[in-house]
Amino acid sequence: MPPESKRVQEYGDALLALCEAAGATAVVERQIGDLLEFLAKHDEIDRFANDPTITVDGKRDALDRLLAEELHGVLHHFILILASQDLFRELPAIAKAFMQSVAEKREHATGELASARPVPEEKVALIEKEVGRILGKRVELRARVDPGLLGGMVVRVGDFVIDGTIDHQLDSIRRGLLA
Repeated sequence: MPPESKRVQEYGDALLALCEAAGATAVVERQIGDLLEFLAKHDEIDRFANDPTITVDGKRDALDRLLAEELHGVLHHFILILASQDLFRELPAIAKAFMQSVAEKREHATGELASARPVPEEKVALIEKEVGRILGKRVELRARVDPGLLGGMVVRVGDFVIDGTIDHQLDSIRRGLLA
């Protein structure tokens, strides 16, 4: 990957990390698309942002005034960082990298497989494949041994849980007998 492409991807991933931390991924995803559309219709902004006779501080301040009320805080501050580093012209490429990372995240999920005893890697791979089929995503599970379990295993991927532990089965039988 060329250094410029690597830098663009790093900025796209940084924006995604900021969005996830703020819980603003969907809003920023929508707004960055709208912003790119707006910039495409107003090439004078692009000329301004790339004008070597205007200082970096001048560009940042102008973009701040132009965008402050229109964008989510995360995206607004990210744009100001790009302007401060004289990288505003890279916004379309960074936005594309951001969108690709968001799409990949949506198709990938991580979770946990807790079991009473170690689970062979081949079996973990089969469980990942089946849970991925159910969820419609590529799933990656971190396997761990939980000495508190009597036997069996429990798989957690976000809110999705499959509890095949002996503890759960015994509890189900107990509830059935009490009912």
